[in-house]
Amino acid sequence: MPFCPNCKYEYKPGIAKCPDCGSALVERLEEEPPLRPESPLVKLAEGMRPMVEMLADILRQHRIHSMVKAAGPAWTLEWPTVSVQAEVWIRSDDLEQNKALLREQAQRLGDHIIWFCSLGE
Repeated sequence: MPFCPNCKYEYKPGIAKCPDCGSALVERLEEEPPLRPESPLVKLAEGMRPMVEMLADILRQHRIHSMVKAAGPAWTLEWPTVSVQAEVWIRSDDLEQNKALLREQAQRLGDHIIWFCSLGE
């Protein structure tokens, strides 16, 4: 069965392109690099769950391991609703090696994400 190399979804035979991202499908996925247990996790960012999931997907596309964790509900002043907050955690060495990418994403996501790590210049 074919797979999307970016989204990691499996498709039925006969499908040639990923309907989500447009990438050409491959017969098998490359193996993910093993997790490095010696590198501690750091809280990278927090925000509404859909935005945090979007950030985690971008990290996965760049082969950066991440973990999304529920952070509980958050009341918003603008709307009388509760939004579900989430956190994204990454390994500290991935943070150091990918600061340029993370700065770019911080600029792109703007106020939708609260960053907990210094991304420096």
